[in-house]
Formats: sequence, structure tokens, C-alpha cells
Amino acid sequence: MPKHNRSQKKAAKRRMDNTGMRRAAAAGGTGHHHKGPDLTMLKTIPHAAGRPVNTRLAAALVAACRAGCQPCQASAIPKLAADRPTVAALAGAAFDNPLTRLASGPGTFTSEPIRAWWAAARGAGSDPDCQEHARAGLDLLEKMTEAQVTELLNDVLDHWAAGAEPDDEQSAPGIQLVTLEDLGIDPADPEPAGGTYGVTLTQIVLPGQPPLPMLTLYPQSAAAGLEDLRRRTGWKAWDESRLPAMDISWRARLDIATRSLEELVRVDAEGWDEEVLWQAAERVCLPDNWWDLIDRTEHILVAGPGAPDDGSLDAGAIATIARARFM
Repeated sequence: MPKHNRSQKKAAKRRMDNTGMRRAAAAGGTGHHHKGPDLTMLKTIPHAAGRPVNTRLAAALVAACRAGCQPCQASAIPKLAADRPTVAALAGAAFDNPLTRLASGPGTFTSEPIRAWWAAARGAGSDPDCQEHARAGLDLLEKMTEAQVTELLNDVLDHWAAGAEPDDEQSAPGIQLVTLEDLGIDPADPEPAGGTYGVTLTQIVLPGQPPLPMLTLYPQSAAAGLEDLRRRTGWKAWDESRLPAMDISWRARLDIATRSLEELVRVDAEGWDEEVLWQAAERVCLPDNWWDLIDRTEHILVAGPGAPDDGSLDAGAIATIARARFM
């Protein structure tokens, strides 16, 4: 075989390995690409237990999922499913994080393989120097069948793709706004005990963490503001650098039939409403990407006070993580 043919064949093989591209497309250079996230941080995730992680293939598959490209997904998923350390790193970044540990698991709507993996690997992300849980999770992955790993990977990819646009603008760290208009209390309504607030829907992406839905409360009356929120909530100051503490007494209630946000309340030990901080004046359907994201996380980061236009928070803002309750 001529030397240049061998080189071309090796180059095509590398393209297949790195992107999941089909053989014909890799050989002919006709494959297309989706702009995706920089997943080099997966190499720092302890869940691969020191084994090599194919970040380029992981990024290519996440990008294909965010773009909704079925051919690319069908080509790349089997290749990634065979790379168990890379699956472990993707799963670790998506599910073994402070939010999931606070919630005591990835949720009842995830697959049995992801719950089994999480039970073995949980805590590896909280102590990167301790490899016991990372090795246990990877060992379990390597014992799973291809079908089980594919099912687990589908959960992981759903999590990575949730709320993201094809151009991946939402992969950058920080708070991103998801526009939602006319969701708030009518100024003509009676003033409740305390200030009146509107809400802005955003999502937050912290380095190394999956996206989390977020509500920013902004004042709509003179009584509303930081002191009012402190008095009524007991939330702690938040500097946006890490997740705030969870308070299980706070509930964000959502209507499944209309896919709308109903209210933000605090309940007592018996489940009765103790404080109604915000109620929708009218039903407005949530954006699909925001609904899908909260459906997966089952928690919302709530912070305030902030600005209504871009969700930016005031100095000294306070926050908590509230549970989502689907009614």
C-alpha cells in the first residue's frame, strides 16, 4: 500500500475515533461538525479513576445531542458507550455534584443503570484524592452490558443537553437569561404581607457543573428588597461562585398540564403553606428548554433581589435551592 494511502487511512481512523463519524464520511472528509462545548475539564474529573478520557469524542456527542442530529448520535453513541472511563467522567460531571448529593440521588425518573452507578460512585467528586468510589463506579460500568451502558449514557446525555442551544452559548460559566415575559403579580392586586416580587427565569452554569434552573426575584413594590427577603426567608448571602445551601421547606410549584410556574412557597413540617413569597397572576407556559431542565434537576436555585431585565443580582443578594413540586 502506498505510504500516502496508509497516512490517509490512519487520519480517517483518528477522525472516527475522535468524533464518532461514520467510516465513509471520515475517509471522504464529508462529515459535518456541530459546535460544541469545551470538555477538557473532564480530564480532571476523578470518576475515570486515572484512565484516559476521550474529551473530543465526548464533546462531539454532546454537541450532536444539543443540535438534535440523530445520524451523528447513532454513529457516536456505540463508540462512546465502549469507552467506559469517558462515560464515567461524563456521568460524574452530570450527576455526582453538590446538588445531586444534597438531593440524595439523581432522581426517580432516571434509569436503573444510572442509579446503580451513582450508588457506587457517589462522593468521588467531593474528594478527588480518594479513588475508592471512583474505582467502584468504573468497575460497575465495565461489568454492565452494552445495553445498560447505553441506557445510562442516554440519561447522561439528556442531562448535558438540557437547556442548551446548538451554538452552545449556554455552556459558558455564569448566569444566562431565558426570556419569559408577563409572569408576575399584577400591581393592582392587594399588597401581601411584605414586598411584591416578579421573577426572571435564568439558568446558572458553574465550572465543572451541569446547568441548573434559576429564578431571580426582583422588587415590584417599595417594601420589596434585600431586607424584606432576609426577614421572610432566612436565606444566606450568595456570591455566585458555588451552589447555595438547600432549604427543603421552600417549594417551587409547577403545573404539569400547562407547563407553568405557579408559586414559590415555604411549608411547615406538616406541609402547610407558611410563607407565600411569589404567586403567578396568570398562567404563562414556560420555555421548553427551561421546563425540560427543571424536569430533570427537580430543583431550582432561587436568588434575589435582582434586576428584571437581565437577571443580574444586587450586591449582598441571598439565595437557596428549592425543591420543584409538579402538581
